[in-house]
Amino acid sequence: MTLTRRDFLKAAAAGAAASTLSGRANSQGLRKVTFMQAWLPDGSNMFVYAAKNKGFYRKRGVDLDISRGYGSVAASQAIGSGKFDFGMAAVAAGVQQIAKGLDIVHLGTVNYDSTMGIAVLADSPIRTPKDLEGRKLGSTVTSGEYPFLPLFAKNAGLDLSKVHRVQLDAQVRNRALLTKEVDAISSFAGSSIPPLAAQGVDTRFIPYSKHGLRLYGLAVITQSKRLAEDPAVCQAVVEGTFEGLAYALKNPEEALEAYKAELKEVAMTQAGLETVRIGWGMYALTSLAPEAKRGLGWQDPQTIKRHVDVVMDYVADKTDQRPDPEKLYSNRFVTDVRMSAADWAAAQKHYEKYQRLNG
Repeated sequence: MTLTRRDFLKAAAAGAAASTLSGRANSQGLRKVTFMQAWLPDGSNMFVYAAKNKGFYRKRGVDLDISRGYGSVAASQAIGSGKFDFGMAAVAAGVQQIAKGLDIVHLGTVNYDSTMGIAVLADSPIRTPKDLEGRKLGSTVTSGEYPFLPLFAKNAGLDLSKVHRVQLDAQVRNRALLTKEVDAISSFAGSSIPPLAAQGVDTRFIPYSKHGLRLYGLAVITQSKRLAEDPAVCQAVVEGTFEGLAYALKNPEEALEAYKAELKEVAMTQAGLETVRIGWGMYALTSLAPEAKRGLGWQDPQTIKRHVDVVMDYVADKTDQRPDPEKLYSNRFVTDVRMSAADWAAAQKHYEKYQRLNG
């Protein structure tokens, strides 16, 4: 293989960063880094726990302390204010909080479809968005998909004024659908569908992304100040995270075992494990997007710009400031973690059985 000057310089820079972090680790012990998830341990973040268990952070000089999250907005706020060093949150939530003045930069996208949409039971007569008219739609107003419901409706030709809107707490949303208190719920497929599927409940899902509203899902985030002042630790966390993602994509059952080993305090029932397995399968599909062939986590500049437009038009307050799209993200550390063509094809084949759950 011929080593170009560009390859040489890139390798030298990476080696210098790794040397800096390793030197700190050797002299002071592993670098302690805090990491906040977007939500509870589940299929969407299984690979982060697997990455920690398999030593992907430790070998880069990082001791990652993982905390549960309380939603992407809360995670963005906690990380943007510096209460946590790194974490994951939905890209749209990060853009929203940047518009409010928080210091956030997206270091790599984990999955390229947020899985926002409308869930119905399999026997429901609702098959298109238009079919929601005259029926009850349950929503949690603090859930990430809720602010984008009007845009989805506009794109899909749905008159929301003809829909009976019911506000539901997130903890009872699925139950309201099961008991037919409502005819449909707005949600993230990756969150609402796995626990239902694990119980043998058959569903159908109408994704926002099939109606002109494709938003990126979770991304690894930190503060732009940290990226500028401590790129070595940013590189270590990003590379460890996406090595974990690649490992889980290629070895889902081994990754699930690593997840279980890392969460010994969690009393996992068989249904709970199946929920994680299904959730991971659904999220894995959305990680296998064309962008990721350039390197797991790679973010398309034009797509990031569209996120800014959508957030400012449909979510932002009047006092929020439009962010500069170029400052929202960095692809600096994501191009080295790749999967071979054979691994990519094998993963697509393995996870295709989950496609119907994503809609």
